[in-house]
Amino acid sequence: AVVSTQSTGKKIHPGLTKLTWASKGPTTDYFMNECRGHASKVQAIVDSYKHANRSIQALCKKISESLLVSIDSKRIYENNEFEVEQQKHRATMQNKLVQLHEEIIAIMRNTYEVFKNDGTDVQLHWHRYTEKTD
Repeated sequence: AVVSTQSTGKKIHPGLTKLTWASKGPTTDYFMNECRGHASKVQAIVDSYKHANRSIQALCKKISESLLVSIDSKRIYENNEFEVEQQKHRATMQNKLVQLHEEIIAIMRNTYEVFKNDGTDVQLHWHRYTEKTD
């Protein structure tokens, strides 16, 4: 079952407005158990989101550290050797960058599955998040 921010609010709201510290009985116990279960699911979603963020950050760091030019300082290049070496290196780096980019997209798509049915405020936040990541 998908846990959304809206469903969390709907589950918790009645207890927040009708129950007090003095409330006792099976209704209170039921509400507390429901809230704990729901909070546990929400925590799992938050943990997953944070893990996705850390993974994306690590991939972005790999991208930023990728060298697009490769120069062997101990070598003297003749004629077209330098250009040929650079073409090979660029092809290798392009494949690496495409792979890293695809990994980021896969993580973001997987993460979005959790939030895709949430309301406009969540969608707006997601849009800002994708722009920031991009």
